[in-house]
Amino acid sequence: MNLKAHENSLLSTREFRYNRLGKVVRDAGFQVFDIVDISYYDDRFALADMVFLNLKTIKDHNLGIYKDGFDIKKWAAYNPG
Repeated sequence: MNLKAHENSLLSTREFRYNRLGKVVRDAGFQVFDIVDISYYDDRFALADMVFLNLKTIKDHNLGIYKDGFDIKKWAAYNPG
């Protein structure tokens, strides 16, 4: 897969592939934007879809996570409800 040819990508991966996948997408100029569709099997993490944005897209749309510095009031723990 030639990630550099894509502006944004959604990849589905299992837990044992995250480390290798992270290096590949970072090296191609992407950053994790969101993790969605988190799935568990027998009370253990099994699968999730990761949304990656090209660094140019992040810059062009002012989507940097700490672009204005860190603000503790914006911090929220994930709560699946």
